Amino acid sequence: MVWSRWLNTMWYRALGAKIGHSTLLSMAVFFDDPQVVSIGDRVLVGGGCVLETVHSLGVDVEDDVLDSQKCLVRAGCKLENSASLLPITFMKQKSIATQWATLSEFSPTRTIVPAIVSYSPQLPTDYKF
Repeated sequence: MVWSRWLNTMWYRALGAKIGHSTLLSMAVFFDDPQVVSIGDRVLVGGGCVLETVHSLGVDVEDDVLDSQKCLVRAGCKLENSASLLPITFMKQKSIATQWATLSEFSPTRTIVPAIVSYSPQLPTDYKF
């Protein structure tokens, strides 16, 4: 039998993680303590991601979130609805990625400092051509 993303999701559910419907966990995802991890519906967690927890301080990932490859989400972090983490992103302990935010890290020296770029669905009306 081949281990699949679906089986990986079921495995973490069996260990006590709260994982929503239509959520996929890649094969190389790691949780320190699955009992304090909460993942919403329609979430994709890419390969090499670590959701770090410390005792009772967990990680909360809401609905429609994309957690890309090789990300580190520290204890106490919260990713709100429709937030995205680009590859090789580090979230400091107790940080919040707000709704529609994209967190990224582009430093070539790997000094990881997240930059938040918010998405605004409203276009400005004061453009002058």
